[in-house]
Amino acid sequence: MKDWLWLQRSLALENPQNLSTLDNISGADLWEALYIDEPIAVLLESPATVPSKLARYSIVAGKPRQIWTPAVGEILPCLEQLRSQMQAHPRFTDLPDHLPFTGGYLGWLGYDLAWEIERLPYTKPDNLPFPVAFWYEPDSFAILDHHTHQLWLAATKPQELAILNTKIDRLQKEKQSPIPNPQSPIPNPQSPIPNPQSPIPPSNKATKQSSNKPKNISMRGTFFRLIYHCAMVVQEILMVGCYTSNCKILTRHLLPAIGALIGAR
Repeated sequence: MKDWLWLQRSLALENPQNLSTLDNISGADLWEALYIDEPIAVLLESPATVPSKLARYSIVAGKPRQIWTPAVGEILPCLEQLRSQMQAHPRFTDLPDHLPFTGGYLGWLGYDLAWEIERLPYTKPDNLPFPVAFWYEPDSFAILDHHTHQLWLAATKPQELAILNTKIDRLQKEKQSPIPNPQSPIPNPQSPIPNPQSPIPPSNKATKQSSNKPKNISMRGTFFRLIYHCAMVVQEILMVGCYTSNCKILTRHLLPAIGALIGAR
């Protein structure tokens, strides 16, 4: 392990009235700003301890300086060796004690590590092109404290640390840029120019044809209502043979149809 070069900077707002605050910087934003072009990069989020949209810490790391991919049967000895190297390396004394990561190794352990711990039947071989264990030492990394808005950058070379700092400056400018008001109308350069001339009124013939159309529709509806009432009269006369009832049927069905016909005319 090599000594790390550290740079601490504050992400406090210069303009608190800005709607785009740096409180909205997530671990994904930090990872994208620093390591979006890296072939291997890591994003780790700490668990939230208080009700908040963001956890306290976000850790992002870039390309590896060293990689370890031990096979099954050699994973635990490899991890023990890496742990011994970390304990023998002196810690940077100017860092706060609450930082969750101050340099070391990042990676994963696959489920097949169980065959190194217990004697289990191995009936289905793993055909995926991923190692069971993958650990690496990053060339640079960053830690963001969302509660205090403090950012720590770490690298092994001064040039790399300066590049990370420049990328953070760019991210800070993007987050502090004013947001356009969505209610303000945006002029459309391709919108048609209104015609200054007054519209020409339609001719009398067109007006007469348009006024006759609703009347034709009304007459057509009245005709169908008249047929319906006549059918109801015939049906009820066949079912009821009394003269008095027939008079009531005529009053209930024919008179509304005749009134509707007169109103439509």
